[in-house]
Amino acid sequence: MTPDPRPAPETSLTGSPVVHVLREQREDLFWRGAAVVGLFFLAVLAGLFIGVPVYLMTAFRSPWLLFTLVPVAAGFLLLVKTVNLLRRGAWHARHRSTCSCARPASRPPSGAPSVPTPRSAGASPGRTWPPS
Repeated sequence: MTPDPRPAPETSLTGSPVVHVLREQREDLFWRGAAVVGLFFLAVLAGLFIGVPVYLMTAFRSPWLLFTLVPVAAGFLLLVKTVNLLRRGAWHARHRSTCSCARPASRPPSGAPSVPTPRSAGASPGRTWPPS
């Protein structure tokens, strides 16, 4: 991001020439669609992990089918993780704004004392801090 070459007007409350930029990022529809398809796939997979062993145990009533309870536990874990991922993704989709504060390098603020810094101690008189 290149700084604005025009000097920023000083604010009436603080006298600071800091430029505040609040930007709302646009959402990329491809990645949003990819996330929806991925979450749908994970939810179907979790449903299969839970549903198929339960169906097999009720349909065939064999003690050997108790071993299929392991995928049921994995399906519940996958379902909980998918819901958590969905909630975090929804939060990130709602909070997409960024804010940046920058002091224009064109002129120092009026009335502000110049603070010597170790880097600018040996600098030539024509240089300003911060370096651009």
